[in-house]
Amino acid sequence: LNKNVKLVIVGGGNEERYLKKICQDLEISEYVIFTGALLRDEIREYMNIADVFISMNLLSSMSNPVFEAMICGTAVVALNRGTTSELIKNGENGILIEDDRLGELPQIINNLLENNEERTILEQWPSWEERVRDEVDLVEKLAGNKVGV
Repeated sequence: LNKNVKLVIVGGGNEERYLKKICQDLEISEYVIFTGALLRDEIREYMNIADVFISMNLLSSMSNPVFEAMICGTAVVALNRGTTSELIKNGENGILIEDDRLGELPQIINNLLENNEERTILEQWPSWEERVRDEVDLVEKLAGNKVGV
């Protein structure tokens, strides 16, 4: 356990009480910060100071918070579900975790926190224009047709 690391859980929701209980049971509450719901500008501040952004969405990790982390140049670790792998390329611009590797999450995070060079490589996201183009391409692929941009 690295005592210099803090896990910040931004937002509120149905699982917050459960997560707080887990923190108490594991005796790690002093290392976990629950912010509750925040305004968009406040979220951006958290994204900019984060070393690693973790997305554990059940269906797909292609969500606004992941895009916001990408824009802020934060290394992203996400579950490989849904269309996530269409934009996050494992080891190139993020880390994708398969369900059978979830137990490796703590080691993956520690490795990123201890290895500035690897984390810097993962923080090299495409430009805004490239990201939007890739996103449009993905939507077109999913829709099965081409849309002029």
